[in-house]
Amino acid sequence: PPAAAASAAAAVAAAGGRLSDEELQAFVRDGYVVLRGIVPREVWATAKAYINGRLGTLAAAGASGGGVATGGGSGEDGAGDDGGEEEAGGREEEQGAVDPAGRAHERHSFHKAWGSSSWQLVALGRCAPVARVLEQLVGPGAVDLHFGAQVALRFPGIRDDLVAAGAAVRSRVTGRDWHTDGLRQGRKHPFTLLLGVCLSEQSEPDQGNLCIWPGSHHFSHRHSRWPDGKIRRADGWDSGEGALPDLGEPVQLLLRPGDAFVAHSEIAHCGGPLLGPEIRYMAYFRIKHRAWREMLEQERFRTELFCDLEGVAHMLGHDGGCPPGAPCPEGVRGRDASGGAEAASAERRPSPA
Repeated sequence: PPAAAASAAAAVAAAGGRLSDEELQAFVRDGYVVLRGIVPREVWATAKAYINGRLGTLAAAGASGGGVATGGGSGEDGAGDDGGEEEAGGREEEQGAVDPAGRAHERHSFHKAWGSSSWQLVALGRCAPVARVLEQLVGPGAVDLHFGAQVALRFPGIRDDLVAAGAAVRSRVTGRDWHTDGLRQGRKHPFTLLLGVCLSEQSEPDQGNLCIWPGSHHFSHRHSRWPDGKIRRADGWDSGEGALPDLGEPVQLLLRPGDAFVAHSEIAHCGGPLLGPEIRYMAYFRIKHRAWREMLEQERFRTELFCDLEGVAHMLGHDGGCPPGAPCPEGVRGRDASGGAEAASAERRPSPA
């Protein structure tokens, strides 16, 4: 397991659904922040019960030969289909190398069974503590509330749909197993924030944990092509033209049910190994600024990494990079310069209720 898994550099908690300036600085630098226990138990338990109920319906339909039933809310807004946590990472030793860019449209037959607009799932992203953090980062009144949920299950001992689509690492992670959502979707900066909510125990490594390369959003922004989000490989821009750059060892996020994280849309990540006996449950949401489309049409995302994150504007350097005087991961300070060493953030637990 990655040595850094037990103490992720940017694992900080949001007490009362608000981030401190130190935590905002960590988000700018590392590209993500972990929110410990931010989703109330009744909210995440209701969502998990809904998912398990659907699993039971699917199992019954399969056993009776009735085929796979699908739920309502098929994700008209695209939020359940566009790539999030794990749409493109990894390798599969038994099947040969899988390109980290993944295969965007290969899905398990029950991919849409959950219903991306089901209230039990959407509540994970709209509960008050989470909503406060999203609004703090994106801007007051600036969060586009038309988002849906992606249910991402990982199953032990089988070649599940995420692995089949090149979406997760089979047994170990290398520095080249990453992807960005833009790389998968063929669009640079395809949304504003990735919100992930944990619904199962992932407090130890290799339980299907999300793997993140801290600070890599600076790297991918600088090196991804406009407008298609492709990143230069060893021999060209396209899949099959060599490996992606080696970003070194990632961090496996160690999460418990009710924990969440928010990550910049351009961060490098992949799904980690699932070596335990339990199903891994996560729900993902792609959050956009209300003016995201206008910013896209104005080509602001071509050069601006944080223009749709109003809440960190006061933390940025003059070049739009890391805060003035703050340490950045090596090679990611600002847009063009490099230097500095990664600094770890102390994790802060929420105050007792």
